[in-house]
Amino acid sequence: MVSTIEQSALETIESISIANHFNELVKIQCWLDEVKIRLLLSEREVFKLDLVLCEAIPNIIDYGYEDEQNHTITIRLFNYQHSLDLEIIDDGIAFNPFTTEHYQQPTTLDVATITGRGIHLIKSFTDSQIYQRIGNLNILRVTMLKTPLNNSSNRNESPQ
Repeated sequence: MVSTIEQSALETIESISIANHFNELVKIQCWLDEVKIRLLLSEREVFKLDLVLCEAIPNIIDYGYEDEQNHTITIRLFNYQHSLDLEIIDDGIAFNPFTTEHYQQPTTLDVATITGRGIHLIKSFTDSQIYQRIGNLNILRVTMLKTPLNNSSNRNESPQ
């Protein structure tokens, strides 16, 4: 696990790089636990970050690569005064998740599937989403507005 911290007047950047294997997912959870403490993130902020990571990373591992080679997935968290930007970078197959069809709520349980909700959830719990393909890299970046610090009850609220 590689975790770095860079600081400037405007932001803090936290990052981790993992291999494209499911057993690496536990490293992300440990990293997020550490970042939560360092950046004093609210439960709501951690919930949103975790949701995006739990939806995006397994899909990259499952569908992003045509070979069995090792690939690196990099996660960077930009901590700004009023927002958090989460960036996921991989060298998999080009795929813009934000151009897929809008999720349609199934009308009955008979037609409901267990797939197709991840992108909808990411869009629902983030304030903006950007996808770029630069060279051979997919760069997915989402922004989440922060919970105001002056309302201390929000810092430990449930993520609903």
